[in-house]
Amino acid sequence: MAGSRAGAGDNGSAGSWATCEEEDTDMGMLRIMSRRGDDRVVWDARKAAVGDAEAEAAVLEAKRIFDEARARGATAFKVDGAKTSTRIDQFDSTAEQIVLIPRVVGG
Repeated sequence: MAGSRAGAGDNGSAGSWATCEEEDTDMGMLRIMSRRGDDRVVWDARKAAVGDAEAEAAVLEAKRIFDEARARGATAFKVDGAKTSTRIDQFDSTAEQIVLIPRVVGG
């Protein structure tokens, strides 16, 4: 599943996305919240660590999205297996799940 990406508007079935804990604890996921729901980028951290090109590309794409969203004011949280969250400012490719929440503008 390294490099998989889908969003709430995709035509895949609702059950087509496995969460990190349902599959392999070495899977990482970046979730980007939006008014449509959320978009996801998934990577295999174990494969990326040993140089798998597809997994490394997925990590680089997730980091690019993370950095761009943070530059626009998004807030990021790292969620671990115990479902506790920690606010983060730097991308962590070893995180089980990172949730990006865009900055709310207006009133």
